[in-house]
Amino acid sequence: MRFACLLLLLAASNAGAQAASVRFEILDLNGDGYLSLSEAAGIADVVQRFDRADADRDGFLSAEEFNRLDRVKLRKAAMKRHVRTAVARDARAMSREVAAEAASADAAAGGSARPALP
Repeated sequence: MRFACLLLLLAASNAGAQAASVRFEILDLNGDGYLSLSEAAGIADVVQRFDRADADRDGFLSAEEFNRLDRVKLRKAAMKRHVRTAVARDARAMSREVAAEAASADAAAGGSARPALP
């Protein structure tokens, strides 16, 4: 019974390793055997864990580093900081767009860009 359980566990781990290997090959767009951050762009779980999984700090994930990716823990504080930074950046961009649209609408209507004096 224990032997059968061990065989099932081994088969499951092999299936997981094969799935990770296939996923790595799909993401490795240039086929160099390493995964860059730009190749992983758009795959949130890979991007979020990329820096911590890059054990040799070369800016690329080898197949071995990629296979350990699921065991890399995220830093919650760092993720919250990234989210806050992204939200603030988007809010500033939106504010600039609204101001530019208002200025162009005012100029198109023949008004001046200066506020009226009381």
